[in-house]
Order: sequence, then structure tokens, then C-alpha cells
Amino acid sequence: MAKVIKNFKIDLSSIAAAGATRQFNVIGDDGAIFSLEIKNEDGYYYNFSTNTFTATHKRLKNKRIDGGVYNGSITFPAVGDNDQYDIYLYAESMHDTVHAKY
Repeated sequence: MAKVIKNFKIDLSSIAAAGATRQFNVIGDDGAIFSLEIKNEDGYYYNFSTNTFTATHKRLKNKRIDGGVYNGSITFPAVGDNDQYDIYLYAESMHDTVHAKY
């Protein structure tokens, strides 16, 4: 039977121009595998190793949920104008993981 990604929690309120660090939780069945990608309006990707946005395509890849939750954080940089961030959460089907119905 497939493992299920059930929820993604992050504070989606506006980020101050000075930047911020936001905690996130991926909630699901033990053993569920997911990947997470953050992209800004300039086409830069969040590098979870360096905690910076870079032109190189990066993602948090094939992470496993244990104990029902995976906890992480994203550091959003200081900006001089309004920025937009798109967050993509992938259930890794090749690891028998699916999203809950939504």
C-alpha cells in the first residue's frame, strides 16, 4: 500500500524586507518519501545545503518521513522589492508515495 503525504505546514504570512527564517513540517505516513523545491520570481532555486537562492536547480530530494513528520527550515533573504516564492512539494511515486486527496 502506498504511503501518503498528508499535509504541509509553513507560515505563509508576508516576510519582512529584512528576510526571515520559516520552519516547515511535512506530515505523512512513516516511510513516505518526498522532495521539496522553492523557486523565487527571478528563477532562482533554494539550496537547502547553503540556505541561499542560486541559479542552479536545487531541491531537498528524497527525504523520508519518520515519526509522522519531517521538520525543516527555509531562510528567506533580505530583499529590496516585493518577491514571490513558489513552493513545490513532490510525493515521490517511485518510492511508493502519494499525496492525500485534496
